[in-house]
Amino acid sequence: MDLSALAGIVGGVAVAGVGMIYSAVTGGGFWSLPNSIGGILAGAEAGNTRSFGMVTLVGVYFHMVLSAIYGIATVYLAHQLNIGFVFAGIAVGIFFWLFNHFLIGSASEGARKHVQFNPVWLAFLLHVLYGAVTGLVAIALIR
Repeated sequence: MDLSALAGIVGGVAVAGVGMIYSAVTGGGFWSLPNSIGGILAGAEAGNTRSFGMVTLVGVYFHMVLSAIYGIATVYLAHQLNIGFVFAGIAVGIFFWLFNHFLIGSASEGARKHVQFNPVWLAFLLHVLYGAVTGLVAIALIR
């Protein structure tokens, strides 16, 4: 496996963990976040559950694939612009938050539901956290 993809996966796991804990603490349910992500592919109704199930696995898989791709983008951007991995990671995180929120969020009912899942400020911070963690892990793995 490409080390930049692995860095992205670690960032994705960190963000998912924080998001899932936030959701559980605020009454949304521990599995609600991956279910909501799974609802992007499986449909809004499928993603509208608190229970662990197939939509949870779809959401986790989809999130990890995207996280790996974004990790590759982070390391590529850092190398192309000759900037630090953490700076590149945060930039990639913010870019994909904007991309997800404004473009993907309008693609389907499941995507619209997911964009509305977390408050905007939290979704933004989670993507910044993703970039920072991915950048830090890239430093440890690649340098």
